[in-house]
Amino acid sequence: KMEDAARHLRTEDFEFEYKSKGSLYRLSVPVEIPYEKDRRELVQRLMTLHSIPPYEEESLYDKISRFIADASLREWDRQADEWLSNSSKDEAEMNKATGAWAQRFGDHHSEYSTIEEGNEAEVTFSDVYHKLIHSPALETLFQLEHTYSMAMEELCVSLQSAKKAMKDRHQTELKEAMQGLEVTTDDQDINVMMRRHTQERESCDQRCADELKQLQNTQRMEYREWVCKVHEDLMKKANERSMFIPDRPPLQRGDSYVGADPPTDPPLTPSKPPPLEESFTICLGAQMKWTHNMRVIRGDLMDLFRLRAGHSPRGVVTPDPHRMEVAMSLYSSKLVGVVMMVDETGTSSYMTQSEEFVKVCLQSTDFHFPDVTTQLDDIQSLAAIAVCQRRTQKASVTSSTSSLGLADSGDGLGTSNSMSPVPTGRSVSNGSSPSNVGNYGGTLPLQSGDIYMTRHSNLSSSHVVFHLVSDEKSLISGSLQSRHPVLMGLKNCLRVAAKHGIYNITIPLLLVHTMLPEMTISWCTKRAELVLKCVKGFMLENSLWADSESRTFQFLVPSDISRELFDEFCDLLPKIFRVATVRTLS
Repeated sequence: KMEDAARHLRTEDFEFEYKSKGSLYRLSVPVEIPYEKDRRELVQRLMTLHSIPPYEEESLYDKISRFIADASLREWDRQADEWLSNSSKDEAEMNKATGAWAQRFGDHHSEYSTIEEGNEAEVTFSDVYHKLIHSPALETLFQLEHTYSMAMEELCVSLQSAKKAMKDRHQTELKEAMQGLEVTTDDQDINVMMRRHTQERESCDQRCADELKQLQNTQRMEYREWVCKVHEDLMKKANERSMFIPDRPPLQRGDSYVGADPPTDPPLTPSKPPPLEESFTICLGAQMKWTHNMRVIRGDLMDLFRLRAGHSPRGVVTPDPHRMEVAMSLYSSKLVGVVMMVDETGTSSYMTQSEEFVKVCLQSTDFHFPDVTTQLDDIQSLAAIAVCQRRTQKASVTSSTSSLGLADSGDGLGTSNSMSPVPTGRSVSNGSSPSNVGNYGGTLPLQSGDIYMTRHSNLSSSHVVFHLVSDEKSLISGSLQSRHPVLMGLKNCLRVAAKHGIYNITIPLLLVHTMLPEMTISWCTKRAELVLKCVKGFMLENSLWADSESRTFQFLVPSDISRELFDEFCDLLPKIFRVATVRTLS
């Protein structure tokens, strides 16, 4: 408040020359800068106090208006330079203030924008993209997405290298300081060094997150503009034989060739041999029968998310067929989902999968949905509401009945069938960088069976990812029953998928993603049989599965199991489901 008062007391002298009765007069008065009062009133006061002729009113008003504008600009520049010089000493404080400025600018800008126009533009882009992805511009569109992915991957690699270099430097400094303890350094010096290292790490993480966010926003804006421009040109030339596709927008990083010359950049990920898989067609129902597709796959979960791209002899990007199918069905009623196990404590092998998933999502820009860190932050903010609802529900059930089993039967909050970001569970992260986004423990009490969903358009074989919370130790050591919370959470995943047009869903058959020494052949067989029977029961209970459209269920098993165990899983499926067979009539 004292600084604001001092700013208002700052004055500059205003000078004005005028003629009256044949004499030349010079007026010099102090004016507060910045002047926030009415300027016309100031002119009237000056003319009255100094007997200025009325014909000089407009001239005085113009000159004093220009003077106030120029002086205010100089004052604001001086204040900004003074603030920058004082805050540049503390980089963390400067980053915090910069973020606050950006937030205020966005809020101020949103006040003068029309909400109806924004919604209309959003709907228009989805329609435009859906038409463009089914047009001859499909190949060019994938080439552009590949170029953007290469730019994002290059930035991620450079940021990771910078973080690693800083970490190595910190370890070297700490090692040297510990060796010289009680000789050249003491405990206080070590504490000061550790605080400095912590500040540098936080500043580096914030700087990396800002660079990623800036590149993502730039790519998203250029991508949307390019898509709209291509659509307009295609509509104008719809009746012509040859259609002109404009060049891709210029890039600032990771530019690659798209055309006749072969690119020098390698693919996003090295090609891998196809995993083992076996498909079945099953029939459900006693009188009204409907068919679905079942598939058992041996592979890595991350292979369903990583982008894979190859190159033809001419250097043109050839996208993966799964990726092409996912892109063409993005704005449709036939979506693809994956169930991924996450840990409630953050101390098991699920943690590695979660961190790897976030890194894969950040390797390319999502042009249609918020990035994964933003979605997890939104889930974090909404998770408290879900926790309060759970506690209120438990309290009401406990007070109305003496049977506590009704409150913990596995449905609880998990019976929600909403497609909101937090249909049943709570968030996993409160950070914005890959290192802390994967912390699925969080500060809220996660429970086995909770689920939450994230939406993606930049993954290879998935639109929606169901994050199913579980405790890996209890899943491996204990015996599961059909009413286990994790199986009830899987039931909720299938119900949401049936209601919202997810026609292809991948389920971990063993409810784990990696093999452990405790998982014997007998244990794996029993677990697979339980999961298959539960899935069959869920399908029979839900009438939404009984429609004319067939759906695909993929059961994923870890990539390090043996071929013999994979064959046993394949033999289990015809014993549990009624498999359609082909009969040859002679």
